[in-house]
Amino acid sequence: MVLDLVVIGTAVTLGPFHNSAFILLLSSRRGVRQGLAFLLSWLANLIAVIAWVMLLTGGQPPARHSAPSTAALAAKLALGVALVLYGAHRHRRLPRPHGPPRWMPAGAPHPPPHRVPRRR
Repeated sequence: MVLDLVVIGTAVTLGPFHNSAFILLLSSRRGVRQGLAFLLSWLANLIAVIAWVMLLTGGQPPARHSAPSTAALAAKLALGVALVLYGAHRHRRLPRPHGPPRWMPAGAPHPPPHRVPRRR
């Protein structure tokens, strides 16, 4: 079971989002230190998750073809509803656009807004 968890954890961490974050860290100022901190924190989290699962399950896999408990189903449903409500809340409170970005000089002309040509 531990080997299965390590394989699953390795597959998840090799995803493109993690690779992109790591590349961005390496290309930033003090990138090597930040990259090392990223890898060490990832490894610590992976070890913590494996230890937590081992403590909860006692190292025994679940029985084959067993149905999840009612508590697990209720927790999944509650988490799903909470995430949908949070997403709706965030969508309603979208930030308003501010002035020009800080990297743009103060007197620089703004590009014209994109206009869709009308059909005749």
